[in-house]
This record gives sequence, C-alpha cells and structure tokens, in this order.
Amino acid sequence: MLLNIIFILILATASININIIFILILATASINASETNETALEKMNEMTKAAEVKWKYNPLRSTHLERLMVGWQDPYANITRFWIGANLNAHGVFPNPNFHIDDIMAFFTPTIATELSAIAFDADRLKFRMGIGVLIDLNMGVYKEHIPLYGQNFVFSDNVQVEVFVDFYIDEVWKVRWLPLIHRCNHNSGDWYGDPALYDPESTPYGDTGNEAMGFQLFYNYGWLTFYGGFDFNINYGFAPTFVTLFAAHYGTDLRVPVWGQINFITGFYLAGEYTEYNDKTRTTVDGVTETTVTDTYKQWNYIASVGIGFEIYNYTIGAKYIKRPSTQIHSHTAYDEKVGLEITILY
Repeated sequence: MLLNIIFILILATASININIIFILILATASINASETNETALEKMNEMTKAAEVKWKYNPLRSTHLERLMVGWQDPYANITRFWIGANLNAHGVFPNPNFHIDDIMAFFTPTIATELSAIAFDADRLKFRMGIGVLIDLNMGVYKEHIPLYGQNFVFSDNVQVEVFVDFYIDEVWKVRWLPLIHRCNHNSGDWYGDPALYDPESTPYGDTGNEAMGFQLFYNYGWLTFYGGFDFNINYGFAPTFVTLFAAHYGTDLRVPVWGQINFITGFYLAGEYTEYNDKTRTTVDGVTETTVTDTYKQWNYIASVGIGFEIYNYTIGAKYIKRPSTQIHSHTAYDEKVGLEITILY
C-alpha cells in the first residue's frame, strides 16, 4: 500500500514538472515568434523605404502643392472643369436667328485637362518637373425642348490646348514655369456645319485658326494667398489664321481661408490683355483647285476678366464664376463671351 502511494506521488511530481517544462517551451517559442515577426516587419518596412528612394517623384500631380501653384481662375490653366450657366452676350456671339438662342435653357462647358511630368527630380530646396499638359473643352447648350436635326443638346465648338512645360519649384513657395511650346486651336462643331440654315459656305466668310506660342509664368505662395502672372508670345502660325494672339500678359490672385478640416473658402480673380491679329479671308475653288485669300488684316487689344468665389475640398472646388473674354467661336471672334454660372473643378 505504501509503495503504491509513493509511486502515485512520484507520477504526480513528474507530471507537474512536465507541465512546467511545456509551459516554459511555449513561452520561449512565443517570445521567439514575436521577435521574428518584429524582425520581418522591420525588414518589410526597410525594403519599402529602399524601393521608394529609388523613385522619389510621382509623374502625376502632387495635388497639395499643385493646387497652390495653379491659377484657379486662369482659363488656360490645366484644370478639369464643368461650368453651367448663362452667356449674357449669347445673341452677340450667335446672331443668326436660326440658332434660336432664346430657346436655350442653359449653356455648359465640360473641360478635360491634366498634366503629366515625364521627367522629375528633387534636390534639396529645388524641385524640377518637365512634362506635357492637355486641355480640351466643349462649348455646348441645352434647349428647353427637342429640336429637329440636333436633339436637345447642341455642340457649338471645341478648343484644344497642348503645351510642354518646364517647372522649377523653390522651397515649395516659388514656381517658375517655362512653356517652350504652346499649341492652341479652335474648331466649330459639326452640329451646325451641316445645316445650311446655320452655315452657308457661299455667304459665310471662311475661317480657321491655330498657332504655336512660347510663354513664361511665375507663382508665389504666401500663406493663404497665391500670386501669379506671366506672358506668352506667338512663334509660328504660317497660314494667316482667322485670329491669332501675338502677345498676351496676365495676372491673378487666389485666396484660401481654412474653414474646417480640408475645407477652404476660396476666391480669386484673373486679368489678361491680349494683342490679337485678325484676318478676314475668302476661299474660292477654280478647276478643282481651292485657294484662300486674305482680304483684310487688322490688330487690336482685347481683355479677359474672370472672378470666382466658392469652397475648396482638397483638390475639388465648387463655386460661382463670372468671366468675360473674346469669343473662341471662329465666326464670332470679334464678339465677347460673357458667362456667369456655377463651376466645379477637379485638379488631378
């Protein structure tokens, strides 16, 4: 009996020791696993940082910096926009009564624009960017009711701008932009070229436009304020377009006041003077050969004035806008567009 009791005590003691040893083994393994996980995490973070160092720039826009270094009200800035509202001089721009301007419920202009930096690097206080910017907008109107031939929406024209830019950012406060090549062209829409009631080739003067220019711009950010200005000049047009800007200078200011989180109150204005050459032309066809003749050439100064007020949420804005500028309609180039309405912008 005594031997049995001693044997049971020996087994119990051995079991307790085995449990203690097992617990110690588990604790040691757990500590080693934790250290292994931390080491693996550190290694992954180190590899991520090493990969990021090899490519320090983003070819797409850095929206925080770019939104401070782009003129919000500059109509030539590469900002995606959607404007809807009224053209207060619609009858002056489209004098032909067959357009039925009074039946248009609203004018609207969708604009697709962005920039891509193909070459970029940072060096201490200096950031360098070189790339291309593209802007395309459509001038449209929506009628109150469905009209023959066109439906309810009417495309009046489109404008295209393609430019090569070289940017130098200094301390993220200054930006100097050189535009070695700017191409701009305007096109009337096929919505009315095929309708003799709107366009009669025999009685309507022939028109076309397109040119290349070079420009320089300077931006300065001071807290809530961004000041910018610049100039550009024509370098080539060759075929005497209907209108071409020979020289232009502009200035603008944007004000952003923090409201809450990423929401800012924003307002800004843009002013520009453009020295423009106009060419009146005729086109004749004799024996299958078409020739264009310039019948008159004159030059004059024009202006652009734009002002806006609204709210900015990160790289989006929504606000009210007024702009008056020479019309980009080829056959109404001597008239001024005077637009007021709501505009949404996206910087990307």
